[in-house]
Amino acid sequence: MQYVYLKPYCRIQVYLVGFLLGYVMHRYSNTKTRPPSWMTTLLGWSAAAVLAMLLVYGPHKSILPGAEKWNKAENVLFGTFHRFLWGLVLVWVTYACHYGAGGLVQKFLSARFWIPLSRLTYNVYLIHYIILILMFFGAKGTIHYDLYTATYYFLANVMLSYGAAYVLSVVIEFPCANLEELILKYIRKARKRGD
Repeated sequence: MQYVYLKPYCRIQVYLVGFLLGYVMHRYSNTKTRPPSWMTTLLGWSAAAVLAMLLVYGPHKSILPGAEKWNKAENVLFGTFHRFLWGLVLVWVTYACHYGAGGLVQKFLSARFWIPLSRLTYNVYLIHYIILILMFFGAKGTIHYDLYTATYYFLANVMLSYGAAYVLSVVIEFPCANLEELILKYIRKARKRGD
């Protein structure tokens, strides 16, 4: 876990792909960018869907009982490129939704019920690792995984992370944001009086 999960450079591929998309979108934000053509949209969504399915379900065959395991080259190839390719899937979703070619995906991701959860997302990101450490390093014995155990740990992590993030937001983030707003208003008023 310390070699793969903790190190930020393990996810640099996705960050760089996202930064590149952000740069391109910002660079051309003042120009009139047309939405992608229906052919580009069809090809983009098809490629993104196929790639996402391959990345999510591709390794599944090798972990089934009695299945032929991947050799070292296959493991290295997947380990090297799966995050970059997943980043490309996310780049397409972001690009398509931004330029109006998102369709149902865009409607779902823009739904109002995401707003409360989106306000907690960064705190969830900050707190989830602490909860993972408490859950897994606090175990008294070996954890034997099956579908139910993985589902249990996933749901427990999500619920505890969002619960702790809510408390963190109410106790620290929202009051600090309000204080910051008051201080900035005071500074702006003082500058106006000084001018």
